[in-house]
Amino acid sequence: MVCYAIIRRPPNALDIAAYIMRARDLVMNTWERYKQERVEQGREAMAREALHLMDKQPPDKVVDALYEFLSKARKNGDGKRE
Repeated sequence: MVCYAIIRRPPNALDIAAYIMRARDLVMNTWERYKQERVEQGREAMAREALHLMDKQPPDKVVDALYEFLSKARKNGDGKRE
């Protein structure tokens, strides 16, 4: 019978901290990328909605309709939809 043993030194505190920091960085980068994509998707959807609204308005009412749309799109100054 042949037995193989893999000898590996136990991780020390610095190794563990490095692994945790790498994992944290990966999670944060993924979250930031996801958040940026969601912001871009929201902007695109809002632009499509505004263009659709303006297309339905008579030419003399476009500015008023757009102003009203943008006013409803803001909530407490943070840009979130109501």
